[in-house]
Amino acid sequence: MGGLDTAFFLIYSIPQFFGGSIGDRYDKKRIIAIAFIIQAFGFLQLGIAATLNFYNHMFYYGCFILISLSQSMIFPTLVSIVGSWFSSKHRGLITGSWGTSANVGNIIGIHLSTAIFNLTDRRWSELMNAICGLFVFNSFLAYMLLKPVTEQDDIIINLEDEIREVEAKYEKRKHERRGYIAPDGEN
Repeated sequence: MGGLDTAFFLIYSIPQFFGGSIGDRYDKKRIIAIAFIIQAFGFLQLGIAATLNFYNHMFYYGCFILISLSQSMIFPTLVSIVGSWFSSKHRGLITGSWGTSANVGNIIGIHLSTAIFNLTDRRWSELMNAICGLFVFNSFLAYMLLKPVTEQDDIIINLEDEIREVEAKYEKRKHERRGYIAPDGEN
């Protein structure tokens, strides 16, 4: 099991350097949808292998490598999308909160997997097929509902930030001209 984890995380970490640039060059919705489909295919292969009682270490390494490659494309692309939804003033808070919520997702995922595992009479192959179905459904949702911010939207968000900064400077100068100096944190 340690070898599978090592293969997974090694293959996951290296392509993340390229995953961000791929997300910048191509349609983010398609990248996420395709990566979810690749993950679904990897989990489907695991489910089929378990159903057929096929146990080959290299096959499982291949499935885990395929799943990790697809996951390495998803995370940088999602960070780019979520980061572009918010102004630069709140972007760090939102992205940081979202990044730390992965633990909550892991807890929910464990409970969901346990529930599916128990519903399928503890058949591991059925669990993998159910996970495959969830990834196909997520792929559909991502492609149909995800709205990445375009460059034009990003320009508007940045202009709104700049307008707020200029307005704050104007208010500060207006108060200074009247002889009133605002305490720190107050305009």
